[in-house]
Amino acid sequence: MQSLPSAGRRRVYGAVGIVLVAAVVTLGLASYEQKFTPAVMVTLEADRSGLLTEPGGDVRLHGVPVGEIRSIAPEGETGARLSLAIDPGAVHLIPGDATATIAPNTVFGPKSVLLDVPDGPVAQPIEAGDVLRTRQVATEVNDVFAALQNVLTAVQPAKLNAALGAMARALDGRGSQLGEYVGQLNSYLDKLNPRLPALQTDLASSADVLDTYSKAAPDLLRLADNASVTSKTLTQTQAGLHAVLLDFTRTAADGENFLDQAGEPLMEAIGSLEPTTALLAEYAPEFTCTIDGLNEARKRVNLAMGNQLPAIQGSVAFKPGQQGYQYPRDLPKLVTGLGPDCYQLPYVRDDQLPAPRYVFDDGTKVYSSNQDTVSAGDPPVRFFTELFGPFAAQTLGSLGVSGK
Repeated sequence: MQSLPSAGRRRVYGAVGIVLVAAVVTLGLASYEQKFTPAVMVTLEADRSGLLTEPGGDVRLHGVPVGEIRSIAPEGETGARLSLAIDPGAVHLIPGDATATIAPNTVFGPKSVLLDVPDGPVAQPIEAGDVLRTRQVATEVNDVFAALQNVLTAVQPAKLNAALGAMARALDGRGSQLGEYVGQLNSYLDKLNPRLPALQTDLASSADVLDTYSKAAPDLLRLADNASVTSKTLTQTQAGLHAVLLDFTRTAADGENFLDQAGEPLMEAIGSLEPTTALLAEYAPEFTCTIDGLNEARKRVNLAMGNQLPAIQGSVAFKPGQQGYQYPRDLPKLVTGLGPDCYQLPYVRDDQLPAPRYVFDDGTKVYSSNQDTVSAGDPPVRFFTELFGPFAAQTLGSLGVSGK
């Protein structure tokens, strides 16, 4: 093989050297960026990345690093998209529904991504390509200083200093009293604390009470308006009202005198009526059914007679009857032990017809057709004699009818 000229060999060696140097640099950068380190790449979307959030920052789970921030890219006007490289050995500890918080490790240090995972076992671990959301981003120190600057500008430090100085002078030498007040307040709170559930219940119930008052407010206002009119009327007629009250006073005095004089006899009279009222109370159920029965009989008789007049109608005729009253056969008797009974009133069903005849041992003679008397001149004349007197009997005698 023909050897190359010395100048050509030097060019080849130089090119090979440049390639080797470039390869070493590339490998060094890739190693620095951990291109050869296995990782599960996920994305974190945040409203903002915050200051001092840089690639290479830690991704922590319960304070232990489990990955790093590989890159940060803007998202929209204020958002940010962070590319996270998670250690494959920690993937089984991170669920797919995990959230993250961007917060600094120290007050002025760089920020890290803190993973927030729910309690319990991991059902579905995180996978490559999953997108996480931030729960919050820590407040920046400059934001705190800006808010403090706004507060100091609004409160005017000179006046605030004067107010604090006046407060200090007011509290100077009164520390013991302030301590006693705080102790008393603590004791009050200790006594109030057990009653907080009842107070909470009362406050919850007060909403319903206030709602009821709100609905009743128009009626209450109308009542107050009517009361004002009534009070004006009473004011205008107070003379008449005074006279009425005087009359009531006199009437009360007369009533008192009457009761003083007649109170005892009145009480005795009321006491004597007690057996009667007790008997009426016992037989009170019969009053209703009797009246209802009479009313039902009126309706049916009225209907049977043609319903021409709103009254009971019927035909009356004299028929042979029983013998007249005889002593001591027909003496009345006092029947006891029966008690109130409606005896099928006010309605008698069709299956109860004919209605049974109730016989009471009260001295009333039961009607018997075998005792009817039809002899002429005896029952009719006796009827007129007893009902209309001897004059009627004489008149009938003059007509040829003998009477007794």
